[in-house]
Amino acid sequence: MPCVAQANLTRAVGGESGLDHPDKLRRCGVVWTAGALTGTPLVHGCIAQMECRVLPATAHVAGPHDLVLAEVLAAWADPRVFANGRWHFERAEPALRSLHHVAGGHFYAIGDVIAPT
Repeated sequence: MPCVAQANLTRAVGGESGLDHPDKLRRCGVVWTAGALTGTPLVHGCIAQMECRVLPATAHVAGPHDLVLAEVLAAWADPRVFANGRWHFERAEPALRSLHHVAGGHFYAIGDVIAPT
């Protein structure tokens, strides 16, 4: 899960196709470590990581790119923003807020805490 500090990197990587540029991580300057279980690139600086095994497509899935089902084999989150089973963005620096792509190269960061009354 990328964070606000990685907005430019996220845009650069997301703007290139792995089919056209199989070396896009190197081209974009991504620093990563291979996941122990799958070899998947675990990008340094992310606030959370998951290693997954992609499940075979079934007749219940509309198409191979409409929905990708995966089994999470291992997960990790940065303790500066995740502890005791939940996210704590309110006490972390703004650069560690999670980054969300909404469309057309635009991003939002997770917002403020809303406490129900």
